[in-house]
Amino acid sequence: MIYSAKGDYWAEIVSLPACISEGKRMDEVLTMAK
Repeated sequence: MIYSAKGDYWAEIVSLPACISEGKRMDEVLTMAK
C-alpha cells in the first residue's frame, strides 16, 4: 500500500481499489489505513 508522506487519509481512499485488486480483504485494508 502506498502511504502519503503527509499521512493524507484521502490518498489511502484512492489507493483502496489497487489494494483490493492485490487480494487484500476490505477489513484488512481499512485497518492498515487507520
